[in-house]
Formats: sequence, C-alpha cells, structure tokens
Amino acid sequence: MTLDDQTLQRIDTLLEEYKDHQRMRKREYPWDWYDWQKAYFRSSLAHSSTLLLAGNQVGKSQCAAYEDALDLTGDYPEDWEGFKYEHPITLWLFGVSSEQLKDVLQKQLFGELSPDGVFQGGWVHPDEIEDFTRSRTVSGLATEVRVKHKKGGFSTCRLFSYTQLSTGKESLPVAGSVVDKIRGDEQPPDMLLGQMAVRTINGCKGKGGKRKFTLTPELGETQIIISFMKDKKPSQELIGPVSWDQAPHLTPEMQKDILADIPPHEHDMRRLGVPYFAGGLVYPISEDRIKIDPIQIPHWCKVLRAIDFGSDHPTAIAWAAYDPENDIIYITNTYRKNLRNLQTEHGQDVNPIGIHAIAANSKWRHSPLVTPHDFDQDKGTGLSLRDLYRDAGITRTIDFTNPVPNPDKTKKPPRNILVEPGIQAVYDRMTTGRFKVFSTCVEFFDEFRSYHRKDGKIVKERDDVMDAVRMASQMVAHRGVPINDNHRPVKVVGTLRG
Repeated sequence: MTLDDQTLQRIDTLLEEYKDHQRMRKREYPWDWYDWQKAYFRSSLAHSSTLLLAGNQVGKSQCAAYEDALDLTGDYPEDWEGFKYEHPITLWLFGVSSEQLKDVLQKQLFGELSPDGVFQGGWVHPDEIEDFTRSRTVSGLATEVRVKHKKGGFSTCRLFSYTQLSTGKESLPVAGSVVDKIRGDEQPPDMLLGQMAVRTINGCKGKGGKRKFTLTPELGETQIIISFMKDKKPSQELIGPVSWDQAPHLTPEMQKDILADIPPHEHDMRRLGVPYFAGGLVYPISEDRIKIDPIQIPHWCKVLRAIDFGSDHPTAIAWAAYDPENDIIYITNTYRKNLRNLQTEHGQDVNPIGIHAIAANSKWRHSPLVTPHDFDQDKGTGLSLRDLYRDAGITRTIDFTNPVPNPDKTKKPPRNILVEPGIQAVYDRMTTGRFKVFSTCVEFFDEFRSYHRKDGKIVKERDDVMDAVRMASQMVAHRGVPINDNHRPVKVVGTLRG
C-alpha cells in the first residue's frame, strides 16, 4: 500500500509535534542557548537586579520563561550555571497588558489554557501545576498558578499587567507581600520600580530576592534605562543591548521581511535593542555602514594594538589595520574583560594583568601596543602599569597621542591626548566609508549601540572598547608596522595566577 502525499505530510507533522512534546518534557531548547542568554542565567549569582536589553524576537522572553520554570519547580539541570533557589518561591510576573501576559508570558511559561482547564505547551509541565485561579475579566488568563516544587511544597506565580495599575497609583495590588523573584517583560512604569525593590528586600528567606527585566526599549529613556545604562549600581547587571546578529535563528531573509513593516526611524531600536538617547549617540550612524564580514587583511597593510586599562571597570584591547592604498582602517578584533569575568573563568586568585597580556599578545604581537597616558602611574606597589605589563610579556609599547602637524622635523611634536579629535576623525571615516569593523567584534558593537552624550559630554559608561578603538585608529596610519613583520615574536610570559 502506497501512502498519498497528504497522509505523509500529516505523519511528518505528527512526528514534529511529538519531538516538540518530548523536548518540552525534558525542558530542552531547540538549539544551545546563546552566550548572552547564558549570561542572563548567571547574572543573579552576583546581582539582585538584571536588565536584558535586546531587539525584538531574539529570544529574550523565551530564555527568561525557561529560567522562571526552573525556579518555580526547583528542577534545575545538572549543568545549570545560574542562581538556584533552594526552596519553593513566590514569583511575580509582569507584562504590558493582559493580552500580552496571556499570549506571550503565560503561554511560554505554562502554555495555553484550554476551556476544560488544562495548561499545555509551556516550560512548566501540566502535571507540575497543582492548581490555578482564572482571571474574571480575560478569558484564558490565570491570575495565580501554584506549581509543585521538587523538594516538596508549592511555588506560587502571580501574573499582573502594568495596565492594572491605575493612573497615579503608586503601590502594587498586594501591599506588604514578600516576593522571592519579580520579572518584568518590556518597560515597566517608572512608579513601579521602587515598589518592586521593596517587595524583594526580604525575599529568599531574608537574604533578598531577585528582580529581572527583559525588554526592547520602545519607550526610550525611561527610568529603568537610565538606571542601568547611566547610573548602574554594583547590585545591577546589564546584558546587551543584544542585536539580531546575536540571534542566528533570525536569518538575513527574516530580518529583511521584519524590517519591511517597521518605520525606518525604529529600525535600530527594534533590530539592535538601542534606546533613543536624549543627549544623542556619539556616532549617529547606522551599524550597517561600518560592519563587514571578516576578510583577509592585505599584506601591504600596517597594524597595531591599543589597550584601555581598567581597575574598577573592564580592560579593553582593539586590533587595527590600515590599508594605505585605499585609506581604510579595519578593526579586526576586540577584547573586554573585568576582574569579575576573569575570576568566574579562572578562579579567585587569577592574575588579571597576566590574562590581559596574553590576550594582547594573541595577535600581531610584533606590533606596538598603544597605551593611555596613565601607563606610568604608580599602582601603590612602587611599580607602574608599564612595569607590571612588561613583566607579563608586553615589551613593545608606545604612548598614545593624536596625530599632530610637525613642520619642524628636528623637534618632537607636542603630545595631544584629547578625546574629541579622535572622535571626530573616526566619525569622519565612518561617514565616508573609510572605517570598517569586523562583524565578529561583538564587544565593539555592544558599546557602539549605547555610546552617547549627556549635556554635550560623553557618558563614561561602557566605553572601554570605544576608547581602545579610538586610540588604535588615531595611531595605526603613522605608527603601525607591516602585518607580515612577525619574525621577531615576543615571548608570552603572562600567567593565569597572581
């Protein structure tokens, strides 16, 4: 007996549905979580408040719902690297409206609610749901769901919409509650942020609860954007902005189709997760005009590296190549690590300077390393940064200076370390097609999207790679060395441990 095409198609559909069902039973994602999603999972280990800032459709709500399911059930995978609640929790889940709460957040976490009262298709399995309370006003929406916990007892998830808050009302519907976790999807009203913080103060059995937000900045610079991007506290962690390019499931064809229905002035916000900044971006230019896929740098190019040091902020390195025949600067690689990143990767006794030195020498180690003006600053040990990095294997260093006209070749030109000349030079190259950045420079584009001014001054937050790139760009044309001049390798002696 031969099956017709319609029957074969139906069999294929049923097999796919079965695979989806089995995957959901095991709480498996269709592909491995992206690095920025894993960073979201880990963020609560050291921070009480997290903002995942991203473009539309990248998977931010999906990974957040997955984490919520683990927290509610206590059923963490063996290789889970994120924060773990050791007891049943109280979770408050906020959405923009009742419809978004039902069609997105509830659907991802618990599934769709059938007329006969069964949830199906969410990260929390139907047999893990003890009971729930239906909304009196919205069909198919629950206002509270009780979930069985792996260690016994029940977790409680309450679902609220921002529109439930009456205009001018500055308290949550349940006064005096103690909450272990609050998650807000999309931008919450400014008046709600303080109440959220208060409700989690005594969460996690008095240790303090967690607050996590996932959003695309459609409303511009609201209080939550300002708080995380301009006035970030040690208790806060910002993930992103995450662009479509960091979500490979969004193919170029899909991106093109989506953008076709979006007004041009919203493209960067929805594609890159970039908010509208009142003070303006430092480089007000489309990312597409400077981003290129990696290429083989021509053999006639000149290259060098530049480093921006950090103690209470990340250390960043940029690798630049200059093509004199076409007058184009290429940024080929970027690096950004802070002490916390390194301790997570290598342990508490890690030697950060050793790691940074190894990174700097990983490419074009025969080329000069441009250093900022404080390279000779004494770090309180009788040794300068120059001494410490020399001991770690960095031997070819040059001090940063902007190019200065020097008609008198017999005298050394004055040193100019001002920031604005470099900004203007880089921007001029960007607008004329003479500045290109490899698409693999994730750290560059992460900062580029939010590099902005306030009251005319550059905001000194998340600018470490931008500083390194500016220095490298200003010096590569006149202080770079041939790319193939690698016959004198510098021995790498940096160590992982202090």
